Order: sequence, then structure tokens, then C-alpha cells
Amino acid sequence: MTLNRATYNLRVRWLSVRSAAALPFFCHPVKLFCFVWIVMLATLSIHVSESSYPTLGTPLGLFALSLLSMAAGYLLILLLNTGRIRSPQVHEDIPLDIRRLRVLNLAFLLVALLIVLINLKIAGLPPAFSFFSFDTKDYLEYGKLKQILFPFLVAILVNASLDPSYCFKFFFGGISAIVMGLYLTRLNLMFAAFQIIILFAITSRVKIRNLYIVAAIAVLCALMLANLLGNNRTSKDVFMEFLQIKPDYRDAPMPFLWAASYFSIPISDMSWIAREYHHQRLSLTSLYPVLPVFLVPDDPHQTFIRSDARIIDGAHTYLATYFMDFSFAGVAFINVLIGIASGHFMAGRRMTSPLVFSVLLAGIMFIFFFDLFSPLSTLILVIVMRLTEVYAFAFRKPTASAERTLTA
Repeated sequence: MTLNRATYNLRVRWLSVRSAAALPFFCHPVKLFCFVWIVMLATLSIHVSESSYPTLGTPLGLFALSLLSMAAGYLLILLLNTGRIRSPQVHEDIPLDIRRLRVLNLAFLLVALLIVLINLKIAGLPPAFSFFSFDTKDYLEYGKLKQILFPFLVAILVNASLDPSYCFKFFFGGISAIVMGLYLTRLNLMFAAFQIIILFAITSRVKIRNLYIVAAIAVLCALMLANLLGNNRTSKDVFMEFLQIKPDYRDAPMPFLWAASYFSIPISDMSWIAREYHHQRLSLTSLYPVLPVFLVPDDPHQTFIRSDARIIDGAHTYLATYFMDFSFAGVAFINVLIGIASGHFMAGRRMTSPLVFSVLLAGIMFIFFFDLFSPLSTLILVIVMRLTEVYAFAFRKPTASAERTLTA
């Protein structure tokens, strides 16, 4: 079956990719990296927790080493690709095959719903039903195959944001968001939301000032949603006690406390680890997240982490496992890799992988909390996003003859 030009134009949406010079700071990996670190240090300085690291010396040292390592990897790739760096002033168009995008999203949705049904069978109702007095498992213990389920749900939600039809946006995106809400997975919801913001910023013609307004509103909405889910998942008294919130801050608004604690406590925990942990032998715990859950061995570092009362949460930035495996060489290593990946996307002649690029930027956005670069779920998400790009994107404008002979 051949498509005429009018049918082709209905089937294809042209995504206008901004030039490098027109991108907001949160779409540039180095600028975003520095921004997140500055927010981490700023929130740590207000000491919302009794166990907050008391000085900025160690955190600043970690920041300096991280930034220099990241910049080294980034600049290395730029130097190797000097002749192939795209002009910062050039705008590009990427054609998106809408029908193929919907076919992929439907396939992803069927996989996700199959896993949801399996979990309903073996584990009962999802954790969110506890709000309605149903007997459910804790959100951390509920369900199987979540390393597969969550990447597919994130991909569905992000892909739906590119669909020009609001019906399909709400159908695919709504189901994905509802399922993630039922599983009480705030991190994956925010991970997807940030990718959507990135794609909107890259592919829209909105003025840069308006982009920042849209991003600010989206962040506030995400914060309110995280606060809502967090308050239902964890009572205020438990939150205050577990995170050792200082009396001076206990009357502060909960959205502020959630944000301040989530940005500051992981870097505080990481600083205590850097100060107190004495590296004795090499280990490979930083590779454990790549494994399926049932193959992950016991973490030898957990004994130390549990023994120090000042390390009050399981989150300790993206650096902790690399530091505990390889000391400061591990800190440098992971940041060099982030820099190399960032340089790869920024040095090409044109943006040919916006979906995978959005995953990298989302990983950088959440370095304050956790290492989202190495988990199996991220690897699966990258594969799914790349599959979307290969199947649904065409990176060359078809000629007039190609338009006439495009086959379905």
C-alpha cells in the first residue's frame, strides 16, 4: 500500500529540534550537572537534619573532583570530534511516524499490563490501595519484574508526550501514570516527567523564557505530587523521626521539607561515608544494580552503613557505591563516564537520539539521590527508547519521490 503526500503529512509529525545555542540550561549536561550539585550544597548548608554533615569541606571536595572528572570526559569527546561538531545556530527537523509510535506504545502497554496482572495474581492489590484500608504489601516489597515494568511505563508516558493527538496522549500516558501511582513509585514518575520536560524543551518552538516558566510549573506540580504520595506512604511523625528533622524545621511546610531533605540528606550521607569509610579492598557492588533482583548478592558495605547512625537513609547520591568499591578513583571514574556520554550527544553533527539523550539528562538530574546510570531498569529503558527512535523516527527528510512511494 502506498501513501500519497497528503496522507504522509497526516501520518508524520515534524519535531523541530532546537539549535545548541537555543537550549535551556537544563538541556545541557554540564550545566545541569553543575546546577544539581549547587542545589545539593545549598540545601546541605541549611542543615534540616540533626545528622547533616556539619561542614562543606568534604562536599565541596567531592564536587570539585566530580566536576573536573566529568569535564575531562566531556572535553575529550569534543576534542576527538572537533570536525563533526554541529553549528550551535542550526535548527533541525526530525520526522516522527505517528502510526509507528502508537504501535510501539501499544506493544509496550501490553507488556506492562501483563506484568501488572501477574503481580495482582501473586501479590494482591497494589500498595496504593492501602489508602482505602485494604491490606496490601509495602511498596518496596510488592510485586515482581519491576525492573522491566517501570522502564516500559516510563517509556509509554514519555512517548505519549510526543503524540499530537490528545486522545492518545491521555490514553497511553494516563494508564502509565495511573499504574505508577498505584505502585507508589515517585522516582519513576518524576524521572518520566523530567524526560518529558526535556523533550518539550528540545522539540518545541516556545520562547526560552516561557520554557523556564513551563519547567518551573512542572517542577512545582511534581513536588506537590511527590508530597502527596510521600505523605500517604509515610506519616509526618515517622518522616520527622526517621530523617531526624531539627525542631526548628518541624513546622515548615511538608513540600519544603521533602525537597530539602531529598536534596541534602543523600549528600550528607555520602560525606559521612567519604570521611569515615576506610577503603581496604576492591569490590564490585557498583555493578550489582545491573543484575536481576534475584541474582543480586548481599552488599558487603551495608554493615558499615547500618553501623553509623549519622547515615540516616539508604540514599547517598550516585557516588557512594563507586567510592566504597574504588575510593576516590571510583568517584573520578563514574564522572568521566558521564562526561564521555554527555560529550557524545553534544558533539554530533545533529541530534539523532533525543529520547536516549533525555534518559541521560534525567540520570544527571537525579544524581543528588541515587545512581540511575547503572541499574538494569535504566539499561532496559535505553534499549526501549532506542527501539522507538529506530522504528518511529526517520532522520532524513524524504525526497518528493520518496513521499509518493512511502509504504505502510
